[in-house]
Amino acid sequence: MNNGRAEQSDETRVRPEDETSNRQASKAKADGRQSGSATAAILKLSTSARLLGKCNRREDYEPILKRMLGEMDVLMASLAAENPGAVNPLVSALKELIRDLCKAPELVNPSPLRTIAHALDFLRASVGSRCHLDELERAPLVDDDLVCRSALAVSLRGTALAPTACGSAREALEMLRTGAFDVIFTDVLMPEMDGFQFCRQVQDLPNCLGTPIIFVTCLTDSATRSLSKFVGGCELITKPMTPSEMILNALTFGLKRRVAAAKTQTVRQEGLVSRDVACLDEQGKVKSVNEERAR
Repeated sequence: MNNGRAEQSDETRVRPEDETSNRQASKAKADGRQSGSATAAILKLSTSARLLGKCNRREDYEPILKRMLGEMDVLMASLAAENPGAVNPLVSALKELIRDLCKAPELVNPSPLRTIAHALDFLRASVGSRCHLDELERAPLVDDDLVCRSALAVSLRGTALAPTACGSAREALEMLRTGAFDVIFTDVLMPEMDGFQFCRQVQDLPNCLGTPIIFVTCLTDSATRSLSKFVGGCELITKPMTPSEMILNALTFGLKRRVAAAKTQTVRQEGLVSRDVACLDEQGKVKSVNEERAR
């Protein structure tokens, strides 16, 4: 009888491996709740941002922007415990841009609103990502105007990206041949070689394949915007812009490139596809695979 009780005790005793499994399951559930909460907060922010873009009167901006600041606090609280090293700087930059717009509603225009939308799209797609900001590289700033170059460089100080100013497109091309970069900022109106010609030549450099190029210009017409997309640019920021808008664009597109590169490398390592077979969308998700080349 004693042996029976002993056997029963052994059967009901929780094994160490079971405790570990239970802890992992609990953590997974908690992470799932955090991710769900963060996604909900991001969706609320996206809704508010779209509403802001539809406003026609400046006096309507302030209540929406204040509400967005409150929604940012909820988002930051949801993300804090999950992956602070990777997301907090990006989220902080997003909150700073919203705060700047709240202080100066006259700065609300399509450019910062697109910047906010890009950041929210990336955050929604990368909740739980382990991509760290210390992986980012230098960010070339190309502008023939010394004052503008200096302003761009000052805007990016204090971020993970190290700005490198170039006074011409040709100077920038020489530098780009020497290493890898995460994001490139360039003016459009420059002598000898304009920003669009520069963009085309950058895409021919093997080490710059997939590097996001952001145009910073005073041109706001639809033809310029369409041409910026046609030549391969990922965004067009209009001057004058706030430092927070520059920082948020740098972090968003720099991290997007890192996430996309990491996912492509994972796909290749797993033997699912061969080189250049995976096609990624703007959020870094694999959206299609060339099955014939994969075989």
